Amino acid sequence: MKKAILILLAALTFSATAYADEAIKLVKGTGEIVSDVSAYKDGETVMIPLRAVFESMGMSVSWDPERRTIIMVDPKTSEFIALQVGSENAFLGENMIEVKPVAKILQNRTFVPLEFITDNFSDNAEWDTAASTLKIK
Repeated sequence: MKKAILILLAALTFSATAYADEAIKLVKGTGEIVSDVSAYKDGETVMIPLRAVFESMGMSVSWDPERRTIIMVDPKTSEFIALQVGSENAFLGENMIEVKPVAKILQNRTFVPLEFITDNFSDNAEWDTAASTLKIK
C-alpha cells in the first residue's frame, strides 16, 4: 500500500511540475517577441505582458500613473485603446469593451488576459492552444 501511495505521489509531482514549466510563447512572424517579463497562468487564465505584445503590433504604449491607465495608439490609424488597471472595462476608440479578469501589475509590468487580445484583435492575434503560443500577425 505504501508503495502505491509513493508511486501516486511521484506521478502527481511530476505532472504538476511539467504543467508549471509549460512555457507560454509570444511570437510575431518567425521570431519571438522580446519581453523582460514572461506570460503566465493565473488559474485557468493566461496573462500576457501588454506592452510587448501591443508594441509588436506597431502601437505606441504610454502609462498614466495618476489614473493607472495604459493608452495604446495605432500611429497609422490614430485608433486608441485606454485600459485602466483593475477596471473591468476598457475603451477601444469610443466603444467600451470588457476586460475579465482585470488587468494586473506584476513586476512593474501590466498584464492582460489572453482573451482581451484574441477577442478584440483577432485580425492581429491568434492563440495556438497546442503550442501555448500567442501568434501576432
